[in-house]
Amino acid sequence: MIANFITKRTSLSAGKITLLPLSPSRPMSPCERLKLHSSQFDFTTVFTEDYNGKENNSHKRYWHYIEQGVPDSLLPAFESHGFDFSKRMPKEIKNREELGLLMEEIKKDYVLSIKRSIVDYVLLDATERKRLDISSVPRMFKDFIPIRAPVPWSETIQTAKAFLECNLFVTNPVMTKIIDMSVFQSESDFKIQVGKNELTQNYSNAPTITVDSMIENSFSSQKIKRIPLTTGEFQSIIREQCKEFRQVILTKWLPEIIQVFIEMKSTWYSIVTSRNGSDESYDLLDSFFRSVATLMSNQLWETLNNSIDDFEKFIFTFEQNENQNGLFKINLTLSGSSVRFEPALNEVENVLIQTMEEISKAVIEIPRVETKLFTSLQNENIFLSTISLDDPRIVECTELRNTFARNYVEPQRYILQYEKFKALMTQKADRKIEDFIKERHDLDEYETEINKLMKTRIEINSLPLSISFSMINLDCNALAEDLLNRTRALIDKLVEQILSKAREDNSQ
Repeated sequence: MIANFITKRTSLSAGKITLLPLSPSRPMSPCERLKLHSSQFDFTTVFTEDYNGKENNSHKRYWHYIEQGVPDSLLPAFESHGFDFSKRMPKEIKNREELGLLMEEIKKDYVLSIKRSIVDYVLLDATERKRLDISSVPRMFKDFIPIRAPVPWSETIQTAKAFLECNLFVTNPVMTKIIDMSVFQSESDFKIQVGKNELTQNYSNAPTITVDSMIENSFSSQKIKRIPLTTGEFQSIIREQCKEFRQVILTKWLPEIIQVFIEMKSTWYSIVTSRNGSDESYDLLDSFFRSVATLMSNQLWETLNNSIDDFEKFIFTFEQNENQNGLFKINLTLSGSSVRFEPALNEVENVLIQTMEEISKAVIEIPRVETKLFTSLQNENIFLSTISLDDPRIVECTELRNTFARNYVEPQRYILQYEKFKALMTQKADRKIEDFIKERHDLDEYETEINKLMKTRIEINSLPLSISFSMINLDCNALAEDLLNRTRALIDKLVEQILSKAREDNSQ
């Protein structure tokens, strides 16, 4: 669509070609456009395939053979084609009087079309056209008349297109090749797994981390369950995967892109040579490499976003109870007179936030391709643009924090079951036994106290040593062992007192 678009029309009477310029580009409604073209083109003219002056006689003979030369008896009946319009008509119009007229018109058009098709088929033979003296036939439709869109952008679209080609270089073969080598799209077919070094040659769809390796790892043909994990194990897995992925970027993806530049040097170095090394040519070359850096940066952004999305979905699966083992192993310990989480729940939350930072660091400070192509830039710290560690999604982690907050409600509620052992935790039971020993009691009373403590031991042993609450797996072994040791010590005190008393009685 060009502003000064010109169309040509043939004049039948004079045999000349007249050039009619269209109006300048401006907003105009379709009706205005048609009116404008009506003033420039003669729509009443019947165009034909040749202009030898005999078209009128040819047309008369053509219509004569259609109307008189093909008997109706030779035509297949309209009903033979299986057209039953009554089945497709709404009930409200089946009984209308106009329906009969409509059906007659349809049948008339059918007969005309069949006859015309027969005559047109005969006229495909040049010998028959000569015998019947029909040199041309009427056209079914008038010539195509271009109608420009009623918008004012047609004059600027070409300029905009040229600007994009010269500044974004989207049509350069190197750019297309880099897009085809994209590492970073959704639905990965490339995995980095802990304990494996299997890397595909096709980099499409690569994530920064593979959360599957946190759940299970393959050793030979056996799958060993790896969760729940301690916070240290969890961080170690994340760091290892991020480190491996960064190595893939630096040692495989980036070198292969550099190799593309070397092999296709003629497609981008011509930017300089075509302008004889002028300042403008070097500015264009710089613009080209900025466009390449933008494309590669976008790919890094995409892989980072996909990895963060995958990690968040992985965490959400534990909230939805899709995994029964829990993710983080947290010990319940006795600290003074209180039951504590080890590590503390806020420390586990911080580990999740730090994981987001580790994922982000995997794609930070990746050198731009020109630092590897030009020796003058090898010592320059020019990196691809990626996400900042101050980005709200990395710093705030609102979804992760909310998910974890919902997951530690049940563990906190669970430790209330140990409130009935509060006397053991606060050493109130110790003081009670000390007071009991100072008083005089017979063996039956001692037996009663020992049985109470034994019952407490049974209650402690009846509690699960490990229990999962979606994301958190509580390990109660240390707490149970501490409480059992305290009851054991109290029982030993009572037994020792019984023995001591027996020895005194025997000595007397």
